[in-house]
Amino acid sequence: MDFTDAAAEEDLLLDKMASGDRPSLYAAGFAAAQSLKKTGIAVFMTDVLGRVYILPPDVIEVKRRPRLQNEELDSLQEDEAIQLLVRQGDDENSILQYLKRRSTREE
Repeated sequence: MDFTDAAAEEDLLLDKMASGDRPSLYAAGFAAAQSLKKTGIAVFMTDVLGRVYILPPDVIEVKRRPRLQNEELDSLQEDEAIQLLVRQGDDENSILQYLKRRSTREE
């Protein structure tokens, strides 16, 4: 029986995780990593019995994703910073405003 089979056979419990039970923490980490790899999102929630679940993305509403800070963007080449701004969903006006602020900081 491999690790994933063992983890699937037993409920993940909040009390065990909170107490530092390593198999529970490994199982939670593995489940989170798989969810992040597949969907980019991992949200844990418990039921009334203390069982831990990872919610599928279609049952949650993401109002805002984490954004890169200006300091992080400023440490990159300008074209790389622009590519990342586009990937995180910034519109053209926001990108132009960032570039103006960036050029002011560089002077």
